[in-house]
Amino acid sequence: MSRTAKRNAGAQTRAGRSPLRPWLGIGLLAALVATAAPGRAETPGEPDYARTGFHLGLGGAYAFENFDYDIGSLDVETAFPPGSSGIDPGLDDSAGIDVRIGYRLHERYDLALLYEWLEGFDSTRTSPPLELDTHLLTLDSRFFCLTGRTQPYALVGLGILIVNTEIVASSFAKPFDVNVGFAARFGAGVDFYLTRGWLFGLEGSYVVPTGPVEKADYGTLGFKFEHRF
Repeated sequence: MSRTAKRNAGAQTRAGRSPLRPWLGIGLLAALVATAAPGRAETPGEPDYARTGFHLGLGGAYAFENFDYDIGSLDVETAFPPGSSGIDPGLDDSAGIDVRIGYRLHERYDLALLYEWLEGFDSTRTSPPLELDTHLLTLDSRFFCLTGRTQPYALVGLGILIVNTEIVASSFAKPFDVNVGFAARFGAGVDFYLTRGWLFGLEGSYVVPTGPVEKADYGTLGFKFEHRF
């Protein structure tokens, strides 16, 4: 089957899917950020929550898949019966963890290196079973609206996305296929300082990949704990 035919067949199988679904959770977070924004930037005499310095964090995330994959575009058609190339594998949502380390350069500007691992975007329609794992590494810039105990922010990041495609069957090697491409990350969040050195945060983002992984769009909604040094 030609590449154009594969693409057309895949589009037909996915015609009923909504591209807006991954944005629902991010929209809820944006509303939370908007309600936090009217608060006072800083109370006289309180700790300097917007000071410069390093920070280290650990978090978890739920991922909403918005993939545009079919069996053919995943390059795993040899594991399936002939004629399976245009089938939508029906990959479900996933969850994972992230680690970040960064530096607050200015009271309203921050740079951070993020590593995010999402395990098991599992298929629901294929035999043998299929799953995708992703590894994201980005350098994120955050821009803070406020500098007090509650700090809403917007973010943009650039980096790389690795997508591992695995056939969950003993007769196939794992991972079956690995693809790497550049990716951009956009989002918003809010940090709540528990103490001068510790904070709890909520964050939503959307990942737009390119190149060999351009079909692997997804959104995340997550939480984090960070320590400010």
